[in-house]
Amino acid sequence: MLAIAIVFIPITVIGIFGNILVLLVIALNTQMHDSTSLFISNLALADLLFLTFCVPVTALSYVSKSWPFSDSVCYITVSLQYITCYVSVWTLVLLAHDRFVSITSSITGRSLRRCKVVFYICITVWLIVLALNSLQMRNVGVLRFEYNGIKGSACVDSLAIALTTASPLQARLFYWGFNLGAYLLPLTLSCAFYFLLVKEIWRQKLVQSKSSQKVKRHATRMVFVVILTFGFCWLPQNFRFFLQGLNYPQASFWEHNEKILLLVQSVVQTMAYANSCVNPILYGLLSERFRIAFRRTISRFLICLCPTLINPSLTPSPASFANNYSLQLQRNSLHPSNNSIRRPSSTVNFGGTTITTNLLTEYSNNRDNGWINNKINGLNNR
Repeated sequence: MLAIAIVFIPITVIGIFGNILVLLVIALNTQMHDSTSLFISNLALADLLFLTFCVPVTALSYVSKSWPFSDSVCYITVSLQYITCYVSVWTLVLLAHDRFVSITSSITGRSLRRCKVVFYICITVWLIVLALNSLQMRNVGVLRFEYNGIKGSACVDSLAIALTTASPLQARLFYWGFNLGAYLLPLTLSCAFYFLLVKEIWRQKLVQSKSSQKVKRHATRMVFVVILTFGFCWLPQNFRFFLQGLNYPQASFWEHNEKILLLVQSVVQTMAYANSCVNPILYGLLSERFRIAFRRTISRFLICLCPTLINPSLTPSPASFANNYSLQLQRNSLHPSNNSIRRPSSTVNFGGTTITTNLLTEYSNNRDNGWINNKINGLNNR
């Protein structure tokens, strides 16, 4: 159990940092203020909430081997797990539709891609998911039990199903409803949009310029990989739910052995949780625009936090100063008439050391970076 909790630590840290960075990149770079980026920010927000409030709580419950929190924390944690999952997968559907509209370029589609419209669409998704899950979340609670004389407790998705007081129909509506609403239906719609999108890209191949096609294909490929990753990571969890609904009220085959039950549960949860931390990595790997924005945003923060790392002292090093002087001499030799204007002063002050132009001229003939440093050190030691 401790090993599983330890695995959750890098998932949480990487995911929280990555999704915060995605939100900052989109917020601070005006060129990222478009429909696709807004949908991605909505996805990042859902992942961030999930990683911040759900994964650490689950890890602590694994370590303590019992539910260590109140009933209210159980309700909030389970509710957020389902809400963020639904918001994420339906945001992916909207992303697929957005890519399809960006390729078809219809007038109605362009109006749907306006930032203000996309913002209201994202809010609507959250409100609908909250409303639908409020009914389902009434059965969330802490199950208290005694096993081999030891009292324990666990936070469960449905007390009625855990106590086997729910009917088979109710259990299947719970499990298979999740399969349909949070996996099969949204992924089917996403694939349908991409099928139509590929057909449209193939049709436009002879019409649009290669540069225009390249930009659209990069964004389309990124969203497609994000959708495939979601489908892969959440497949074990949905398969587990399908079998639990099918076998209820009997236990599924892996639930008869405690070690197998723990293994299945840990693998399923780890894959589902990992999905929330890989999306920022995919954006950086697959989108050149995101990579540029990532670098720009990180540079801004580094400049603010430690400007000397990015922009060292404006005072040049002895070698670079001498190089500049040598270049000046070459320019003067090419333009003798300007010597009176371009000629440097006979002495310069560098870090409290007076350097003569003869010394700089001598350096220009030697062309050795170590030589000028030794000379200046000798002057300072006099």
